Amino acid sequence: MGTDTSKNPRGTGFYEPPPAKKKGGGYSPEPGLVDVWGTKGYVVILDYDGDKEIADPEHPNAKITASALIYSAGPDGDFSTWKDNVKSWGP
Repeated sequence: MGTDTSKNPRGTGFYEPPPAKKKGGGYSPEPGLVDVWGTKGYVVILDYDGDKEIADPEHPNAKITASALIYSAGPDGDFSTWKDNVKSWGP
């Protein structure tokens, strides 16, 4: 992880995740993060314009006050079924 030095020429370490275990979450030797259910991938959405508002991925017409949002697909492994998704905001 972090082997592309074009954006980080000094090679400064910012995040060193543990290796993924089967159904345990963490970093996979393949690019990407794995959640605790073994689903590859988290979604990370950043507030690039600095206004502290991000479109709610679950409710597209709503906004969330945050600088970043992170979510995983949850136990069913499906990002489109929001009932079980694990997310960094709201109830």
